[in-house]
Amino acid sequence: MFFCQIVSAQKNELPVKIIEATSREWVSGVPGGRSGTNYIIKIYLSTNTVKFTNLWIGKKSVPFEEEFFSQNKHTAEEGDSILLTYNHINGLNDKGTSSRRRPPHFNDGAALVGCLIDGKARYLTVKKIKKLQPSLGK
Repeated sequence: MFFCQIVSAQKNELPVKIIEATSREWVSGVPGGRSGTNYIIKIYLSTNTVKFTNLWIGKKSVPFEEEFFSQNKHTAEEGDSILLTYNHINGLNDKGTSSRRRPPHFNDGAALVGCLIDGKARYLTVKKIKKLQPSLGK
């Protein structure tokens, strides 16, 4: 069972909902190749006025990509799901990773998603990231 908590400065329900968060360790299939962990956070949108701004895995701000399922692959529409993905490669410094700290009132949780909804900063806290079976290269 996956548990998450959505936190905002207001007590109103946000028009975005975390559906699932997973991680999967991987190893390349090439001798001497790399290894790492792929993180995926699936979010349901009941609005199209959301912009994702930050992703923290633990307390580390990481670069992320957005993957869309709508007809227009560059924007999300109301009722769509979106994936926020981050691929950590062991032994490499992540380009784009910043020392940006998590907001001080969000100290718990496995991940934190920062977004703008109607121009206002909001945060989604992921309490747990479900760890999937490793993907081993062959």
